[in-house]
This record gives sequence, structure tokens and C-alpha cells, in this order.
Amino acid sequence: MKINRAGAAAAGAAGLAVVVAFSLAFSSGAGAAVAPSVPQRLTDQLANCQDMQRQAQTTEERAWARNCVNLATRAIKALTPTTSPSATPSATATATPTVGPTVPPTTIPPTPSPTPTPTPTPTGVPAGACLPHPGACGFPDDSTTGPPAGLALTASAGFTASTPGRVYEGLAISGCVSVEAANVTIRNSTIKSSGCAWVVAGRAPGLVLDHVTVSCLNSPNKAVVVQQGGVLTAVRLFGCEDGAWFDPAGGTIQNSYINGMFDNSGGTQQHTDVVQLAAGAQHVRVLHNTLINDDQSGSSVLTDDTPGSADVVMDGNLTAGGGYSIRFPGSGTAPDFYITNNRMSPTYVQYGNPAGTGFLQGCGGCVTSTAGNFRDDTLTPISVL
Repeated sequence: MKINRAGAAAAGAAGLAVVVAFSLAFSSGAGAAVAPSVPQRLTDQLANCQDMQRQAQTTEERAWARNCVNLATRAIKALTPTTSPSATPSATATATPTVGPTVPPTTIPPTPSPTPTPTPTPTGVPAGACLPHPGACGFPDDSTTGPPAGLALTASAGFTASTPGRVYEGLAISGCVSVEAANVTIRNSTIKSSGCAWVVAGRAPGLVLDHVTVSCLNSPNKAVVVQQGGVLTAVRLFGCEDGAWFDPAGGTIQNSYINGMFDNSGGTQQHTDVVQLAAGAQHVRVLHNTLINDDQSGSSVLTDDTPGSADVVMDGNLTAGGGYSIRFPGSGTAPDFYITNNRMSPTYVQYGNPAGTGFLQGCGGCVTSTAGNFRDDTLTPISVL
């Protein structure tokens, strides 16, 4: 749901303006001799502003929330009593400010995914412990993705999902799946085919893949395309030229494991990408996954070759491989990409100086933050990708 940001900003400005004007009068000596106490409603407003700042997703939301925090902070600072030595306590009554209407708490729309598993930190983790055994560090692997081990699955041919809201569960699907109805869920299943351009084609909004294994059976095809938004959770993707592809509507992949990319050794080289963004992809979340491009001629772990994408967050992943692990050569100059808290292995990485350190191919200033990234093999912080 999209909130009316302009209406919220007007209400916030009106509520805080009264408090700021009153507080500045006291701080300049125009008010009573003793500074008033901070109203509880104002501290509540500051908390609301800070919550909005934490949840903001777009540049506009972040700017509005930052302004809200600044206004509330100024008012509180002006209204906070300052203790000074005095021989005799003043008997003057404390002035009570008149505060305008309290601004109702405003909630930023949540991202279309649950909060990801906390990112592992390098503290106390032996070098090289995560690859080739990602599960040892709490990253997704075969034991935590795809359908649960031992679950009996029912054989099924490929199909077209045309009923909105339908849930498919416990299937072993041989063939292509085309999702053409909204809010379809496929759970605890396997989907395998070498004859589909996309093994799973999500053509409608609200697609959910939950603990699903998708394989192209080592063919130059694609695993999953999310065309109208969706969430991939604990999926296992392998044997494909491309893993997850997000069109302009964006989407989320989290707690998932992608490796075993199609490798046409000795034949035509493939442009393998683990996660790929289409031109203009928005609101993409890549959260706490194990993403390995082990194709000897692989392109990337995460790539966006064309301009226009924005609001992309890649946080808390274990990555390895690709010519460059992360490639945004076509993303333009809008600083709206956040590559944070990732554990990056030089394994399979082809480029960089020295060779094997090509974690990021430049993108003309599109990355806003690269905080908290570090190498898997040495635990050395990567301050500049």
C-alpha cells in the first residue's frame, strides 16, 4: 500500500512547528526563567520519526524521515532544562507549553519479505570456514533449502497456474510452470526441466516460491523469472544459465541457495548470472543467501547490465564467483544501491587486481553504501568494492 507522503509531511510539519517555535522562544530568553520539561508527545513523535527513518526504502522517504527527526530533535533540545549553579532555588512556576495536535504515527509500507536472518560477523569465525561449507556459518545450503528431506512428493507434469490464490504443495513437477494468476504459492516441491526458456515463469503479481527446488538439468535455460513482483524463500536453484531474474516490478529472494551453474566447458561460453535485474528493476531485495557462480566463464553473482534500476538491497549474503561478483555497469549514477554486510569469497572470481579480487565492476556512482562487507578467506574488511 502506498501512503500519501505529502499529507504525512504536512501533518508532521504543522505538529512540530508549534513545538519548535515555542522551544526557540524559551532558548532565546523570551519565555519564563525556567525551561519547560519535554512533553511526552514530542518524545513519542521523535520515536515515530526514527522508526520511519529505519524503514524508509526510497530517496524521498529517507529525506522526509530525516527532516522529521531533525525537527523533533531540535524541539527536544530546546525544551531540555539546563542545570546552572544558583544560590537560591527560583520560586517561579515552570511554564507549560501549548503543543499542537499530535501527529499520528505513520508506518512506512513494509518490504515484501520477512526480516532476514541476522548476518554472520567475522568475529571469532575461522578463515575459510564458510566455503565450501556454507551451513557451517549459518548460511543456506542443501539442508535448509528446497523441500524437507524425506518428504513424499506426488509426481506431476508441468502446468499453467490460472486460479488466483491457489497453493500447490508437495509436488515433483517434470516440465515448465507458468504462473498467470495472482498470489499463487508453490511450496515444498521440485520443478525440473531442460526444455523451458524459464522453468518457472511468474507472470502475475504475488508469486511465492517457498522451499522449492528448481533445476534446468544443466541446460542453457533460466530457473525463475519474477515479472510482476514476488518472494522466493529457501529456494534451491541449480543447473541453469541464470538463477533468479527480476523484472521492473522487483521482488525478494532470501535464505536461498544457488550454485551449480550451467557450464558448457569446451563449447560456446554462457553468460551465467546467479541473480539478474532487468532494465528499470525497482525494490529488489537479495537477503541472506548463498550465491555461487561456479561456471568457469561465469559473468556474475548479481548483475544489472542496463540503466534505470533503483532501490536495490543486497545484504548478508555469502558470495563467490563470476568475472566480477557484482556488476552494475549499466545502472547509471543514481546512488540507490546498498551492498552491505556480505561475506565475499575470491573463489571462482576471474578478474580484479590482483586477480581474484574483482568483487565489484564500477557503476558510475550508483552504490550508496558498501558497509560491513568482508572477505571469506581472510576476514579482511572490504571497504571499497
